[in-house]
Amino acid sequence: KQPKYLARAEKAADYTLKKFLSPENPRPRFAEDYTMLTQSFLDLYNVTGAAKWLTLALDLQTRLDEELWDSQEGGYWDGPEDPNLFMRMKSSDEASEFAPNATGASNLVRLARITGNNQFMQRAAAIFQLVAGRASANPLAAVTASGPATHVRVLSAYDQFSRSGLQFIINGPETDPLVQELRTTLLDHYRKHDCILSLN
Repeated sequence: KQPKYLARAEKAADYTLKKFLSPENPRPRFAEDYTMLTQSFLDLYNVTGAAKWLTLALDLQTRLDEELWDSQEGGYWDGPEDPNLFMRMKSSDEASEFAPNATGASNLVRLARITGNNQFMQRAAAIFQLVAGRASANPLAAVTASGPATHVRVLSAYDQFSRSGLQFIINGPETDPLVQELRTTLLDHYRKHDCILSLN
């Protein structure tokens, strides 16, 4: 890892979170914002081992679940209810932009493996069932050239969900050169199915 780039990433994450949750500038919060920021925090936790980033990821995940989870059919609504909207969307395809349910499913799998909380995995499963149900309802769209191509990240998240990876536990201060070397080695060979836990 490059320290200067990591420092910039942490600074950007802190700034974005401050603006996103600022009570001084209330605004509608959308699932894409929540899921992409949560993904960033999980990535920073992986790289740094700092509990701060995992705590922030869990806090944002809780907010997302409380505000935008569809308890009836599963999956995340793209945004809050608004009487001015003709239809409330729940995106899973990525023909034009990132879909929050794709990122959200991946985050849920990662959080389940880090925390051991199976409720995260159950919620991810509900997202995959939602996407599969849509494909079954419209099989022609699912097999056209655009169908699979616009669901690549959902399929990638399902790959994470369906395969077990290795779990690595690092127990030691991040200032220790041996700990830093071990983390760098693990990240150099990191696979999306793996999980790196930090005890410090």
